[in-house]
Amino acid sequence: MNKIPFMDLTIDSHEKEDILAAIDRVLSHGRLILGPEVDEFERKMAHACSRKYGIGVGSGTDALILALRALDIGRGDEVITSAYSWIATANAIALAGAKPVFADTSPDLTIDPKTIEGLITPATKAILAVDYAGKLCEADALMDISEKYGLIVIEDASQAYGAHYNGIKAGQYGMLSCISLNPMKNLGGIGEAGIILTDTEKLRNRLISLRYNGMIDKSVCKTPSHNGRLDTVQAAVLLKRMESHETRQKIRCKNARIYNDIFSTSNVIVPEVRPNERHVYFSYIIKLENRDHIFQTLSDLGIECKIRDSDYLPMQPAYHDYKHDAEWCRSNYEKLIVLPISEVLSGLQAAKVANHIVQLTGKPT
Repeated sequence: MNKIPFMDLTIDSHEKEDILAAIDRVLSHGRLILGPEVDEFERKMAHACSRKYGIGVGSGTDALILALRALDIGRGDEVITSAYSWIATANAIALAGAKPVFADTSPDLTIDPKTIEGLITPATKAILAVDYAGKLCEADALMDISEKYGLIVIEDASQAYGAHYNGIKAGQYGMLSCISLNPMKNLGGIGEAGIILTDTEKLRNRLISLRYNGMIDKSVCKTPSHNGRLDTVQAAVLLKRMESHETRQKIRCKNARIYNDIFSTSNVIVPEVRPNERHVYFSYIIKLENRDHIFQTLSDLGIECKIRDSDYLPMQPAYHDYKHDAEWCRSNYEKLIVLPISEVLSGLQAAKVANHIVQLTGKPT
């Protein structure tokens, strides 16, 4: 049986040669933490996302925690975020000392602005908006709510680097934008990494201190913090991967088109793409009425898919008792399945996956 993996992080020989050369340059100059490649990567990421400043950090979770701390969000504050996201979103809020409040998502799995206003209280300080699965939130609507109620918007663009909607890029909106750059992301290193983006010099300077134990000039600790610096090897690898990112991204989008074309005459509900939008398909998520049976059948056929029920955050034991308004999520999360979509998936494999699903779901009557 020719198995189709969900993801393959193996590095091919050509890319391996480039990566090893980049690492060798770092080892030769010896600046293994915050070396020149970090500075260059920060500049290039800021430019790519139309921001003034980038601050490299150790992981996407570091980015979220440090962003919240830089904005003085902590004990006694509430942060409204999406009910459907990777657990790090809620954990970062809790670890900063604040309380996450979970808003519903739209069917596209980004936060639904219409559910936010009903969750706002005097304790609400920010909205942490997650660009989920490769597409942007309704950024304009979120910024309108922010202005109306005097709230801070923080963008978690970890799953959407390279996406844009109505002229706004992933990583471009809100007071701060956070991006995870681990190997599973569309742009990823060979280990944990992250970056925070902003247009505010004061926030940039504070984040530079917070990412290094709250130190100023390496000798004075103004605010207690932890070590969340980006190492130079990861920056060097990410710089190299930025060069080929668009080529890899086009393969993802091509595979998504294959899925969309085959599913167009089926009962499968596919990811929504709005006018004036570029979806970058970190995940290709479909909605099925008989999901668990289809998931198991595909697994038996050697097709590896994923179920992310754990991303419905109010079901997590840590957050059972937290306030939420998430009716769409609650009613639909157990119908969602994630298909293989990475750049190592061939067009023939994508067609095979889609055709099996069509056979299992049938055509509309």
